Amino acid sequence: MHAVSSAIERTLRAGMRDPAAAFSEVAGRMLALCAQELSADRTALIETTAEDAVVLAASDEQGRVVEEENLAATLLPDGPAWVHALIDGGAGEYDQVIAQPFVLGQRVIGVVAFLWDEPRGVLATESQRAMVASCAAWISAEWTARVNERRITELAEQRHRAVVQGTTDGLFEWDLVTNAVEYSPRWRRMSGYTEDEILTKPDAWFNLVESSDLAQLEADLAMCLAGQTASLNNQHRLTTPDGQTRWVLCRGELVLDEDGQPVRLIGSLSDTTEFKLAEDKLRHAAEHDKLTDLPNRATLHARLAQAIRRFKLTGGRRRFAIMFLDFDRFKVINDSLGHDAGDQLLIQISHRLRAQIRSSDTAARIGGDEFVLLLEEVESFEAVTRVADRLLEVFSQPFAIDGHEVLSTASIGVVDGQADYDNPDAVIRDADSAMYHAKALGKARYSVFDQDMHDESLKRLVLERELRQAIGTSQMFMVYQPIVSVSDGSVNGFEALIRWQHPELGVVRPDQFIHIAEETGLIVPLGNWIFEQTCREIKAIRSTVPGLEFFMNINLSRRQLVQPDFAETVYRIFQQAEIDPADIKLEITESVIMDRRADMTGVLEQLRGMGFAMAMDDFGTGHSSLSCLHEFPIDVLKIDRSFIQSLDQHIEFAAVIQAIVTLAHTLGMTVVAEGIETVEQLAVLQALECNHLQGYLFSKPRPLDSIIEYVSKPREMLKSA
Repeated sequence: MHAVSSAIERTLRAGMRDPAAAFSEVAGRMLALCAQELSADRTALIETTAEDAVVLAASDEQGRVVEEENLAATLLPDGPAWVHALIDGGAGEYDQVIAQPFVLGQRVIGVVAFLWDEPRGVLATESQRAMVASCAAWISAEWTARVNERRITELAEQRHRAVVQGTTDGLFEWDLVTNAVEYSPRWRRMSGYTEDEILTKPDAWFNLVESSDLAQLEADLAMCLAGQTASLNNQHRLTTPDGQTRWVLCRGELVLDEDGQPVRLIGSLSDTTEFKLAEDKLRHAAEHDKLTDLPNRATLHARLAQAIRRFKLTGGRRRFAIMFLDFDRFKVINDSLGHDAGDQLLIQISHRLRAQIRSSDTAARIGGDEFVLLLEEVESFEAVTRVADRLLEVFSQPFAIDGHEVLSTASIGVVDGQADYDNPDAVIRDADSAMYHAKALGKARYSVFDQDMHDESLKRLVLERELRQAIGTSQMFMVYQPIVSVSDGSVNGFEALIRWQHPELGVVRPDQFIHIAEETGLIVPLGNWIFEQTCREIKAIRSTVPGLEFFMNINLSRRQLVQPDFAETVYRIFQQAEIDPADIKLEITESVIMDRRADMTGVLEQLRGMGFAMAMDDFGTGHSSLSCLHEFPIDVLKIDRSFIQSLDQHIEFAAVIQAIVTLAHTLGMTVVAEGIETVEQLAVLQALECNHLQGYLFSKPRPLDSIIEYVSKPREMLKSA
């Protein structure tokens, strides 16, 4: 008996806990051991808190664990004394029963009973009672532990259900050993499945993945399973059974076994469709022109760079070509019909361009009325010229804009991508040069960039670099052409003109470099230098020829006038030089005013308000009319030399000049006739009562020293006329 008692004590000390076994089995084994020690015929563990007593575990006279549903009724006859004693919380011992309560915390929930079929006739020993008490305590602890574990498990399950039901993500748990997958209800709804569909395999997921996305998902998954990435992170599209396409973000973490091998993948799918659509919209807006929805300059640049790389990698087999399109008369239409009409014209141009190209080509708007076509996979250059001919034909047809039929033909510059280009900017630049060559030839035509244009382009780049270096140095100097009074030939003023003393080319005239300065923005620092130098030389003339009263005409460009702080900058320069703005007449050509009428009027009025007089230069060469002169803040009208030169062969031009002079005087303007070279022209203009005259008949433009000498001598020219 002592050996058995020692075994029980060791069992009680070590614990018989087996969480995987049923409680009835574990408790039954303990009861059987104790029953053998006590020589009891039967044992039972009975829960008494239920309405009907329930036998939780039992063993027979041979120590075997048994299950008897009706054992409680047999063991618990109505009102036995030992039952009442146990309910009151004590232990009980009778001739046929030794019983001990088992508890959950402080609450009695049942009895541990050892029963004999015949009366024993003796009381249990002290050690037997201790063993029964220890057995009941152990069973109470085991019951309590299992209840607590069950509560913890239920709480975890409740939390898990709350997370699964509350999250907007679809969750999955993939058993990598059995290849079974458990999908959450949200995952099913997101993927287009119903909640009652039986889904247990990965194919339920992978069969929905877009074919173009599946390979990357499988690759990312393989890298995750191989331990090459810390987790699974992949974005792909699902096509649901009802045909909807959704973007999802898949994230997953591996669960490893004790050997470090992956056994489970637990993860989620987040529906990113709305985010992806918003991202696509932002990307589209960044890559496309807002008005026409054509690709913009940045997108063209990227695609052209790819075309150049493909051309080089394939040894020239995958050819490309570029066409630079500029639309003739666009500014006229935009100014005469309004900006809304101009926008409609650009939209219609974009529609026509789209209709003439293949899906592999790109039609881009890079600014204003400038469009570029990138033709890829070109078979031959003849195919390119056929496209150019077709475009000329398409754009020779008028556009219908707000009830008006307008014509805006295209001038096209073409570049064959076979040339050795390294970057997109060079290709676009050459196409732009070819386009300007087409315009120079008469517009509404195309011109192919060739070696001569290439050489000219290189010369232009060199000249641009040298011009940048020359600004503000002694290479730049001013010359002045006198403006004389029509009445007596006295000098009333001068027009300031820039010259460039190039170290190799000699004197470079403005028509050879001003357009480069205008296009590159160098006209802004160059213009400021002209203002500053002219101020210095005005003071030099006044100090050398005291008493000479004169005004100074200075030319302005479009690029200068659109600078935000231009008027303030000009005013500050003359103020610092102590030159009265009233002595300065700022010249702007008729075409600049008409092309940017809305923009120009404001800045001209601002300059005029500062005290400067405003002169419209080259009047008659643009597209303004006499009837709109009153709309501009103009003080001086300069009649272009082309009218004056025509007087020699067409005396009827005198009537046109007369109309201009009369209207200008009516509007309070003074009139200057430019380009006078003959005495006959002078005589006509005297008769027409122009206010001032300017031309080689009186003087060519002269540098400062020469102009001082010129004004120091008396003038007899007009008297002889």
